[in-house]
This record gives sequence, structure tokens and C-alpha cells, in this order.
Amino acid sequence: MKLPPIPVFIIGALLIALAFWAGMRLSGDGMLPKPDIHTMLPEDGRSHTKEKAYLYFAHPASDTLSAEARELSLTGTPQDKTRIILEALITGPSMEGSSTLPEGTKLLALYTEGNMAVLDFHPDIRNNHPGGSQGELMTIYALVNSIVINVPEIRKVKILIAGQEQDTLAGHIDIRHPLTANMMIVR
Repeated sequence: MKLPPIPVFIIGALLIALAFWAGMRLSGDGMLPKPDIHTMLPEDGRSHTKEKAYLYFAHPASDTLSAEARELSLTGTPQDKTRIILEALITGPSMEGSSTLPEGTKLLALYTEGNMAVLDFHPDIRNNHPGGSQGELMTIYALVNSIVINVPEIRKVKILIAGQEQDTLAGHIDIRHPLTANMMIVR
């Protein structure tokens, strides 16, 4: 006598029961461990997700920028993500590059307008800048590239100093208009 085929739903139910049983056995006491909500969420309640971000610093052996990959919690609004990127840039590199931002750089304000981030820096970014057109170019594009490359909602960056538009950051590069990423100076 030939047996009828076993319906697919019975096989599926058996596999689910087997997986449940195996999970109970692996947890030791027959119960799966209860997740600790405090290790899953930061204090503000947003999820803890780290993403690979590329921060731009001065290349140690040339007059170009190089990308340093870093794991950052890029959560929240485009403004939140931009602030996280800027804080990491101000902190400086963790690898072999060097910071293009002058000592004492402070962000006074940050806001977004559509696809543009507006960065307002304390005058020390200008006053403490070592100068030179190449150094100024690297400072500006370390900021712009790091934001535009890592925050998809932002396509351009406007730089202000003490709430005011400036012609240049340190005498050479025009910053009167919003800037887009420049990958020509990246090695």
C-alpha cells in the first residue's frame, strides 16, 4: 500500500517546532534570554546603528586629501548626521592623516536648507588658519567632501564665519557660494 504525500504545511510546522525546540535547548534554561533594552537603544531612544563613513584629512605624503573610514552612528535628521561628521572631523584623524582644521575650530551653528548644509564657524577657523591656497583648499574640501559623501540628503555646503558670509576662509578660495564635493584633490 502506497502512503499519500505529506502536505507542505505539515512539513513547515514540523520545521518551526524543531527550530523552537532547538532554541530552547541552546538557551540552557528553556527560555530565550530577554534582551536588555538599555544596550539596544541610546538615551534618546533612537536605534544604535553604526555606518561606515569616510572622513577627509590631509594625506601624509602629498598635498591632497585622503579618506579615513570610520564607524559612526549616523542617525537622525540630515542635520544630526552632519553634526556627527563635523564633530569627528574636529576631533581629528585616528590613522596617519592630519587634520586640515586649525586648532580651536568651533562650530557655532549648523542648519539645513533643502539639500544644503550651512555651517557657521567661530572666527578662530580663520584667525588660526596657517594660510596658503593649498591649505585653505584642503580645509574647505575636507569639510565639504566629508559631509556630501556621507549624508545623501546634502548635496552642497555653505560656510559662514560668525554668522556672516565671507569672500574667503583665509584669503584664497571663494566661499561666497555653496560648494559641492571636489574629488579631484583626493588621493
